[in-house]
Amino acid sequence: MSYFDKSKEQVINELLDSKNKIAFLKHQLTERIKELNCHNYVSEFTSNPSLSLCEVIEKITNILPPSFQFPEIAEACIWYNDREFKSSNFNRNGVLISQNLQIGNKIIGKIEVSYPKEIENKKIPVFLHEESNLLKALAVRLSNFISKKENENALQKSENIYKNLVNTHFLSKNKNGSLSILKINLQLHKKNHSLRVIFF
Repeated sequence: MSYFDKSKEQVINELLDSKNKIAFLKHQLTERIKELNCHNYVSEFTSNPSLSLCEVIEKITNILPPSFQFPEIAEACIWYNDREFKSSNFNRNGVLISQNLQIGNKIIGKIEVSYPKEIENKKIPVFLHEESNLLKALAVRLSNFISKKENENALQKSENIYKNLVNTHFLSKNKNGSLSILKINLQLHKKNHSLRVIFF
């Protein structure tokens, strides 16, 4: 049937249908852009060496609500190492979506996004499938970043301990019973983290 053979009512219905499809696609595009921006911000934060682990987590908490479907009422919380980083009105009793932070088989924290309970009255899905995937991806990225930071901190602490032991002097008894100084030089080989002990 050609365009000119259609009734006025058919044309109007088709135009309305097209309008609804365009609105839906526009909404989908807007949501995907927000999710992409979220990933870009996380990359920016985690690649900034001047930011501490806690600062990175706090910044990720702040950019989570704008990344979801209803940013004006979304709230977020990330807890790690018995500490919570949350937006001002976060309420765990609302409508909630969450993902664990995990290193190996050990759960080290959680990412949560919530809405007020009143949002359940809406006739559209509260959390989109893509938002669930976003939270899963962020949980993996943040878990890997935390693992990297923890390893770096552990190595730094070990290096500090070894450096404090460099040129340490110990008292030692000679064969005749008198005390003498035994100087031990501990040298840390960063390449394989081994120690070389030199007595002199």
